[in-house]
Amino acid sequence: MRMAEAELGELLIDLGSGDGTVLIIASSRLKMRSLGFEADSRLYEEAKRRVVEEGLAEVHLADFMDADLSEADIVYAYLPTNAEQW
Repeated sequence: MRMAEAELGELLIDLGSGDGTVLIIASSRLKMRSLGFEADSRLYEEAKRRVVEEGLAEVHLADFMDADLSEADIVYAYLPTNAEQW
C-alpha cells in the first residue's frame, strides 16, 4: 500500500481478502475505506468477525471476478509465488 501511495479516505478493494488482515491495516493504520471479497466461506467468516469486531471495513462472500472495481482507488491482490499453477 505504500507503493501505491495510499491517501487518507481512499477506497482499497482487496480481492481475496482472506482473514481480513489487509482490510484492517488499510482501515486502522492508513485511514482508508476498505472493501474485501472472499470466496472461501471459512475465511469470509473469519474476516467478517474481525472487521465487524473492529468496525473497520466491509467484506463480502463473493467471487471477486464479479466485483465492481470502478470506485476503487487501489486494488490489492496477494498472489502467491505458485499462482501461475492455477
